[in-house]
Amino acid sequence: MLKFSARILAVSTLAALLACHTLQTAPTPAQQFLTQRQLATEQQDGTTHVHASGARFPPAVGRFRRTRMVQYDPENESAEYAYLEGDDRVAVTVYVSPSPSLTSIGSPPEVVERARTELCRRHFAEVREAIEERGGAPILERDGDIRLVQDGAERAGFSAIYRFDRGLGGGWPGPTRSEVHVFCYVGERWTVKYRISYPAERDVGPIVGAFLQEWQWGIRSRRS
Repeated sequence: MLKFSARILAVSTLAALLACHTLQTAPTPAQQFLTQRQLATEQQDGTTHVHASGARFPPAVGRFRRTRMVQYDPENESAEYAYLEGDDRVAVTVYVSPSPSLTSIGSPPEVVERARTELCRRHFAEVREAIEERGGAPILERDGDIRLVQDGAERAGFSAIYRFDRGLGGGWPGPTRSEVHVFCYVGERWTVKYRISYPAERDVGPIVGAFLQEWQWGIRSRRS
């Protein structure tokens, strides 16, 4: 009976946490500013750009060269950084932004963790929906979990791979394969999203893997 009651309490607490999140989804002034893209800038001057999270984006990562940086808000909390490997035409764009807000007062850690996982799953579903709506009926080749070693720890996230029958830019007009990987609550606060695109007929696994290993997030924990 005690176990049953504890489970009811945990489920109720999780529902309350998610309900709190739902009430906080109205666009904030910063989010409205973000959509205007008023701070879009080119970042090709050879300097390392430091995001508000502490993540550092150098002008080059292995064979990749940074081609663009777009800052979406005055505090530099939401931004994207684009890198290109020219020989094999592999484009990697990294987005860093705040994770979905979650208010917790005295909730058990396991309940908070489950709530975070569910909110991240919902965010990933929104990312997928946006890709599918704008992509002209892409073929979903993979959808599931992903694990990536970053900053000495294994991180869990969500992943999908699409195939497009057309080009996505970057100088190749033919069929394209595009990956999206999302990791939430990095350092308890930040979401890191990768969008990786390349010609569908090419095997670029080692090139992509090298980027994912060489560029380390370096995101500060909220407690540090």
